[in-house]
Amino acid sequence: MIRFRRVSFRYSRTEPWVVRAANFEIPRGSFCLVCGASGSGKSTLLRLINGLVPHFSGGVVEGEIEVNGLNPIQLGPAPMSRVVGFVFQDPETQFILDNVEDEIAFNLENAAVPAQQITYRIEETLRGLGIEHLQRRRLESLSGGEKQKVAIATVLSLAPSILVFDEPTSQLDGQSAEEILTLIQTLARQRQMTIVVAEHRLDRLLHFADRLVYLPACGEPPLVGEPQHILPHIEAVPPVVQLGKRLGYRPLPLSISEGRQMLQDLGVDQADHRDRLLATDSASLPSLPPLLSAEGVSVRYGKTQALSEVSLDLFPAQITCLMGANGAGKTTLLRAILGLVPLQQGQIRLQSEDITSLPTWRRSRVIGYLPQDPNALLFSETVLEECLLTLRNHALPEEQGKVLDLLSQLGLAELVQRYPRELSVGERQRVALGSILITEPRVLLLDEPTRGLDERAKARLGELLRALKTKGMAVLVVTHDVEFVLNLADRLCVLKQGKVIADGMPIEVLRKTGLPPPQIMQLFPEHEFRNVEEALAAIGEVLSHMPDKSDRRAAPACHNGDNKLCPRESPPVVR
Repeated sequence: MIRFRRVSFRYSRTEPWVVRAANFEIPRGSFCLVCGASGSGKSTLLRLINGLVPHFSGGVVEGEIEVNGLNPIQLGPAPMSRVVGFVFQDPETQFILDNVEDEIAFNLENAAVPAQQITYRIEETLRGLGIEHLQRRRLESLSGGEKQKVAIATVLSLAPSILVFDEPTSQLDGQSAEEILTLIQTLARQRQMTIVVAEHRLDRLLHFADRLVYLPACGEPPLVGEPQHILPHIEAVPPVVQLGKRLGYRPLPLSISEGRQMLQDLGVDQADHRDRLLATDSASLPSLPPLLSAEGVSVRYGKTQALSEVSLDLFPAQITCLMGANGAGKTTLLRAILGLVPLQQGQIRLQSEDITSLPTWRRSRVIGYLPQDPNALLFSETVLEECLLTLRNHALPEEQGKVLDLLSQLGLAELVQRYPRELSVGERQRVALGSILITEPRVLLLDEPTRGLDERAKARLGELLRALKTKGMAVLVVTHDVEFVLNLADRLCVLKQGKVIADGMPIEVLRKTGLPPPQIMQLFPEHEFRNVEEALAAIGEVLSHMPDKSDRRAAPACHNGDNKLCPRESPPVVR
């Protein structure tokens, strides 16, 4: 049992409340999803559960917290670690040693696990997560997603009664995320473990959650309750929920199967009305010569062949997205383009000029690169100075007005005097992006730029990238976010085991490669809708041609498991 009694927290007496008047319980054995905008206090709320806040961060706490009968505010994180396992947003922050096996063993040894059990626990945990092949790998050689899996394995090996995850799927491909979440849910059921997860990707977790904690903006108290009761109060929701809200359907669908039932209740029979469910026209690929080309690029890490003769062209005024499973070689390709890893063979060309032998600092004048870890680009005391430093390093005019305008586009206008490393992961990601874009590079490489971003911040990022595209920039985005890809990309490439296996229009590639499709494609598999708006337009056309339209629209609202009508209004939520 986790119990918050009128808990408020702020990092100093002069700052506003980050968490305010939190008053709720998380029952033992439940799966609780914590959501809210970037910077709304999700990570802070999680850290209150194990005492990292305020023992590590400092700050002012009011109210009482009880976790399995213990007080984390009094005890602190060391004693609480026996009860609460915690996986951070950035997995590298909790690594101590150099390779996977030693990292997990070190954690077990610190917990005084008998030596004869350690090897068994390591192998059992890695096998359960499907990453036994990583057991003897060096941590520095792993992809971001693989590091995240290892961090989860390190925590799971201790078998705590409460597991707390801060965006555990942010760097995982769809299949890996589903596997890990399913495993976590299975552990919760088998061992009566309590799971608390903060996540922006609600589409991945809603069907797992028993309870939802929503942190509104402006320091308002959290809303807590069952997902069906809280979702009507949340603006940024997954497409299937958004579709239900727009159609006035109750209870709101939480999964694809419930979304299909909603369409059936509405009478939208796709087989009978395909002529009215119109597909979106595909954009044509550019005819201009490529701005940057990777030609037959191969990269090897020891015995691991990360890339095998990969060729990829990036065109001006085009946004290309790059997808693939964790460890497929996506990050390696970006680093190879910038010269951060040596090529085993192949060439990198910029407008037909061979730049393979140019050092990274020369390439960075025309190629902007945002790595997975934004901390790698943050050096200054303020957000504003971060961008000015980049201009100074490139011997460009330090135009403060230009910097402020860019930071405003990134939603950082109110943070210009803040210390970058004190911000949330999503905010740090945007600061790092601003420090790159301020030089107006001709090619932009983004590695998981939506990590830690809420839906509104992702929409702003999409608008910014489209604006850069209109200026002739070539943009390459590595991501696992298929919803983001479908609404942004002109072109989609897929890597598998270091090789390009598909390259073309996003919808066509998603269908051909078997990647987990976005929710809209799952709801309407015969059509090429990219978003809810396009689907709604088609559904409206279908409904307008149906007899007894008013009866059909009234019918879908609310059925429970006994086929009885449920009340349309939501019950009160806990504040």
